[in-house]
Amino acid sequence: MFTAKVNGWPWLPLTYKNNVAEPKNDLFLFYGKGRPGVIRGLDMNIKSSDEHMVPIEDLVNPRAIDYHAELGHIYFADTTSFLIGRQKIDGNSRETILKDELDNVEGISVDWIGNNLYWTNDGYRKTISVARLERASQTRKTLLEGNMSHPRAIVVDPLNSWMYWTDWEEDEVNDSIGRIEKAWMDGSNRRIFVTSNMLWPNGLTLDHSSSTMYWCDAYYDHIEKIQLNGTGRMVSFNM
Repeated sequence: MFTAKVNGWPWLPLTYKNNVAEPKNDLFLFYGKGRPGVIRGLDMNIKSSDEHMVPIEDLVNPRAIDYHAELGHIYFADTTSFLIGRQKIDGNSRETILKDELDNVEGISVDWIGNNLYWTNDGYRKTISVARLERASQTRKTLLEGNMSHPRAIVVDPLNSWMYWTDWEEDEVNDSIGRIEKAWMDGSNRRIFVTSNMLWPNGLTLDHSSSTMYWCDAYYDHIEKIQLNGTGRMVSFNM
């Protein structure tokens, strides 16, 4: 799967299991936008405006989205409404799962093996947190706090027990001080993964089949990739 931001909004193509309603093609794209706030899913393989999910409407500013393919839930953070919610792609089971102490959620990631949700919070407290998908408000836990400027995107690799997140900087003079960090999924063993020649990294995603990470840099307007062993970094696409 691949996450990025187009004109400031996150997008994510995904492989869709036919556990609810089979689309014309397996690969489709879902994205969030504001004015009005909505999350939609569109076919990627044909020129069609057909919806491939029931839109998630009545949002203000859907900033981060992820998908649990087995359960059929789309998880989303509505930053302006200070909540994290979910809805099945058939339009059922819309609910808010987290509401308190979410002053600026910029990234979320579903751990589909452990059934946990990870998120970044770029508010007064710079944090990375986790909660169970069920009973999220009762099980939430802060894993990391501080020593971050603007935590943004996050992606977890439950197959190898790592989580990765981006940290933005705002100093356009020094254009090499953004970074991607990694830690074990319990928050321990924190370390910098990539930090050179980046400023506003965002939109992290992992291709597990090739052990590759992708991200976009909103300052340089390009998409990069790197092997999870730290080698083979290169620009994949210039916008």
